[in-house]
Parts: sequence; C-alpha cells; structure tokens
Amino acid sequence: MGFKFNIKTNINMNIVCPYCKTKFPAGQAQSGEFMEGKCPNCGKDVRIPAGNIMQKISKRLAGIDIKEGSRTEAFTTHEVYQPGEDAARQANIPHESYRPPMPGEHGYTGLDRPISYEKAKRLAKYFNIAGIVITLWAAFFPFPYLAAVLAAFGCPLAALAAMRYAKGQIGVGASRKSEFPDITIALIGPGIALPLRALFDYHLVSAGPMWLPVGVFTVLTALLFYFYATVQGGPVKYLIMLPFLFAYSYGAVIEANCMLDTSKPAVYTVKVLEKRISHSSKGGNTYYIKVSPWGPKTEGNEIDVRRKLYDAVAVGGSATVNVKDGALEIPWYFVRI
Repeated sequence: MGFKFNIKTNINMNIVCPYCKTKFPAGQAQSGEFMEGKCPNCGKDVRIPAGNIMQKISKRLAGIDIKEGSRTEAFTTHEVYQPGEDAARQANIPHESYRPPMPGEHGYTGLDRPISYEKAKRLAKYFNIAGIVITLWAAFFPFPYLAAVLAAFGCPLAALAAMRYAKGQIGVGASRKSEFPDITIALIGPGIALPLRALFDYHLVSAGPMWLPVGVFTVLTALLFYFYATVQGGPVKYLIMLPFLFAYSYGAVIEANCMLDTSKPAVYTVKVLEKRISHSSKGGNTYYIKVSPWGPKTEGNEIDVRRKLYDAVAVGGSATVNVKDGALEIPWYFVRI
C-alpha cells in the first residue's frame, strides 16, 4: 500500500528591523545562509541567519496534520527577530533600551549567537561588584600599591572585553529604569580611581611633557571603546565618555611613568618657608609646605605632602626635593626630609 504526500507550504517571512522595529518581507541571500532585506522605514540593511529561521519554521510545519492521499496547505506568517530579541521580549525589556547586534557589530558574525539575557545580567552584576570593590580599594586603601593600581587599570579593559564577548548583550549608558545589562560602574569607577591615585601620589615638574603620551593613549582607548563597547543612547553618550577616557589615560600614563622609572634622582636641598593645613567641607585635611626655589622652579612653590612628613618638618628647617626623569620622559619629584 503506497502513500502519497503532497504538501504545499506558502511561507510569508517577515523580519523585524532592530533599529526602528518595522516589519518587512525578507528575501534569501545568494549564499543561502542569510535572509536579508532593506528596511523601508529607516533604510538599514538587515541580515538574519537562515538557520535560525528554518529551525523555527520546521517546528511550525511539524504540527501539520498529514492524511493519506490528502493535500494540505500550510499558510504561515513567521516573524523573525535578531538573536537575543526573543529573550529580551520575554524579559519585558523596553524597546528603546534594547537593540540586538547586527552582523559585523561587536564581533557578531551572524552565524553564532550572543549569550543569553540571564547570563548577560549575571555577568554584568559580577563586573559591577568587582568595579565597586576595586574603586574603593584603589581610591582609599591602596595596599599593596602595585596590585591596587593594576586592578584599577585592568578593570575597564576587562569590561570592554566583556562587552565584546557578549556581542551587544551587555553595554554602558543605559537608563536606571532600563533592564538592559549595564556595566558602567565597572568601567567608570576604577577608571576614575586611577587618575586620582596619580594626582595624589605624584608631582610633575611641568605638565608640558605629559600631553603627547596622554593624548596618544586617549586616542587608543577611544578606539577600543568605539569598536568594543555597546553604548545605549547613541552618539551623545560616546561624547560624554571622552572626559572619562582622558582621565583614565592620564592616570595610566602617570602611574607607568613614575612606577617604572629607574633613573637616578637629582637632589635639591630646600628651606621650608611655610606650612598650612587645608580643611575640606567633608572633614578631610590636606597638608602643604612651601619651600624655597629649586632646580627649574625659580620661585618658592607649595607642595602637598603626607601628614607624617608635615609633622616631621619645621618652618625654617630643611628638606630635599628629589627630581627624576620619568620612564616616559615626564619629569616628576618627591620630597624627603
């Protein structure tokens, strides 16, 4: 006994533009690996892996009731979303706070899949906790000093790597009400603690020599941020990040210049002219001593010092200013009794 099955499948495939959420018909690319089309609303080119589409269609067709000698027609309208879109919709993420990656963005080729929404949220949580711990450690309790500085330097880079790994499922700049996995704390916190450490711990003879290396490093970090980061909010958020990238670059350059410096210091003996304490509104104190001219300083200058040195030196007494060349040729100095 023979069976003959005639199945006519009329499948009308619509894809959803990830930029403006407009539905429009998709056509198959010549390679057969993608469904592609041009959004009639925003004009963006959209490509969807065909494998993901056919897998969903197969599940639809599996439910067709096939009878002996019958002819069944299945008319299916199939909406196809970018990878990760379904998970975002199930998690009730607002449309404006979620845009899945397009092929070519964030390392996403269109053939692989980004990580799940749940994994992205968990990863973002761990990174932000680490960012808070490293920020407090580097800013207030930098012991051991080298480890604290390296952690503050590496955490923002690790955050960029996490965004690259997540292929658009983790980002920065999301609003507080958004459910989008955000690691702004891991990026910004340690990146601010690093320049604060450089500002508090090292004194430059002149700011002039630092501009070139800091500028070069800023450009490099800006390029990494542009290609690796997923920014919620459009081009404006990129511009807002520029001051942070400059501050981070300043901290990295000054710390490297001073910590890696092996030059022999030039020693100048100076006289302590004045002492004073600056009281901040938050209860903190900053200790200053004013010393007589030395080296390139033709006039007496005021230097902030640690309390231990402040208490040990007296007005009219002497101290030494030690000037070093800097590993990156940015001269810097420190004071000793």
